[in-house]
Amino acid sequence: MRRRLADNDLKPWHKKMWCIPKVDAEYVARMEDVLDLYAEVPDPLRPVVCFDEGPIQLIGEVRQSIGAAPRQPQRIDDEYRRNGTANLFICQGVHGVWLKAIVPT
Repeated sequence: MRRRLADNDLKPWHKKMWCIPKVDAEYVARMEDVLDLYAEVPDPLRPVVCFDEGPIQLIGEVRQSIGAAPRQPQRIDDEYRRNGTANLFICQGVHGVWLKAIVPT
């Protein structure tokens, strides 16, 4: 069975998920508002900022990693210590080249 799956590059355990939005007139109107805002001429007094947040897992090393050497990459043990979770906040200027990430403590 494993050989047949490998021969045919089949991976039935892999799944892809995505959200199919309900595209109606209200959705299109709101999307056009966002795109119009992005198309405006940049104004330093009214910057356009994108904001997103997401949970992250804080992990630490259990064993010290072994540094890289000639023809040998750095080696890191796959065991880790769980140090909790935090929210990562990211702000990015649409017209500028800046990005700010914040992990509140």
